[in-house]
Amino acid sequence: MLLKNATKACSFVYLSFVFFAGTASAEESNDSAEIQEANSRIEEPIEQAKSSKAEDEPVDVQQGPVLQFQEPDHDFGSIPYAGDGSHDFKFTNVGTEPVVIETAKGSCGCTVPNWSREPIMPGDSSVITVTYDTKRVGGFTKYVTVFYNAEVPVKLSITGGVGAPPPKAD
Repeated sequence: MLLKNATKACSFVYLSFVFFAGTASAEESNDSAEIQEANSRIEEPIEQAKSSKAEDEPVDVQQGPVLQFQEPDHDFGSIPYAGDGSHDFKFTNVGTEPVVIETAKGSCGCTVPNWSREPIMPGDSSVITVTYDTKRVGGFTKYVTVFYNAEVPVKLSITGGVGAPPPKAD
């Protein structure tokens, strides 16, 4: 009799386990289906936004006039005495309004910027040419501050070294 009761008890525990395990996996699959449905509701608008974006549309469009330089710092390396100390800083107006450069100032008289006085329309590009006086021997780091019709000016920099002048002929 004891063996018969023990067998019944084990059978009851086994059947209970199978029943509840099956219920749990059914609940998990319902939860999984709900999660998948919620994810698809979130992902669908994201995918639509990605596919509706034109490939040539600028990514960094900002409000107002905004200058974006390809390279705000330039290293000339070693320049021969009286060599070419000019560099074109290329930029694009990535804003929504025309850029008007009011002034560009070198940190000293040996660094001279030159720029277009015409407005740069949104999406258009231009250059600021900075020329360093290469008749000054030695290393240098100079700055040009560009003031335009935005609240914050842009700072450009040039670095390099000018070699010694050639020996004078007697």
